[in-house]
Amino acid sequence: MRILALLFIVNIALFANVDKIENYTDNLFEDQKLNGNVLVAYKNKIIFQKSYGYANSSWKVKFENDTRFLIFSLTKHVTAIMIMQLVDEGKLELYDTIDNYLPYLPGKKKNISILNLLTHTHGIPDLYYEDLPLNIDQLSKERFIQNYFDDEREFSPGKEFSYSELAGYSLLGAIIEEITGKSYEENLKERIIEKLSLLNSGFFDGFHDVGRLAEVYQFDTDYLRRYFFTVSFNGSSSIYSSTEDLLRIETGIDNNDLMSKVSKEILLTAVAPKEKPKYALGYYIEDIFYNGRYSKARYHTGGGRSSVYHVEDEGISIILLNNIRNDKLIDYSREILMMIK
Repeated sequence: MRILALLFIVNIALFANVDKIENYTDNLFEDQKLNGNVLVAYKNKIIFQKSYGYANSSWKVKFENDTRFLIFSLTKHVTAIMIMQLVDEGKLELYDTIDNYLPYLPGKKKNISILNLLTHTHGIPDLYYEDLPLNIDQLSKERFIQNYFDDEREFSPGKEFSYSELAGYSLLGAIIEEITGKSYEENLKERIIEKLSLLNSGFFDGFHDVGRLAEVYQFDTDYLRRYFFTVSFNGSSSIYSSTEDLLRIETGIDNNDLMSKVSKEILLTAVAPKEKPKYALGYYIEDIFYNGRYSKARYHTGGGRSSVYHVEDEGISIILLNNIRNDKLIDYSREILMMIK
């Protein structure tokens, strides 16, 4: 009876915390800071899931749990996972220099490693949406890289950290294609989607209709951004997904379903920069004090419209998908974390 009573008390406390989360996210919606889907998992079980607003405001289409969103830079940790899978397969090493795979990349490349690309310590100038051509889909991978990647270097590889929105992880996507002889999209399907039985994820190419895809609002460069998605090797910002699929990816990492335990440890080890926030491979890493002990959290955002915040020790995932821009999604996630106690 005592055990049952304790379980009852724990469940009551958890329900109370869920109410706090709902009140908090309700207020975010009312303040026009949130328009999309929220998912919170504890002990790897979904404890809160709610949709706010319209996926398409013109047609008054409401969000559903399986609504698909462009996740922008959350693509990066998926690309990093596929790179670590290739490491497990013996097809590359993190300290390989990129001239072995991308001889057509302009400028110095013999001292730039794959690890440099993964950790934004490569020194290659970034790409900018507004500088990209509208006929980008007509260019081969080689021609695009030759024409639009700068031959200058901003710093010596490994000496500095400079977050690269497009350049670094797009080159990683190109390397994945070169090694496997398959498109980034095919690799995504075989290595991630099929392995985890994801139902609402895929590669957005800008041409094919994607059912249940939320519109993106408040985006001045959205027109040019869509054209960039037609690049087959876009490993930086090309994936669409849902809250539940993103949860499956996080639990898949935790359970070593996607790569070896050693590769997982490498993926989640912060290596850059010396100051905070620390960056691992496709994730930021931060130390937190939660539930009476020190833990590590991993997180990333995408385009001010998507975020994943995950604490492996507690099986906590906080996933926010928005179709309006808000750069404070991780701040909201940290607030929600403190309510799960």
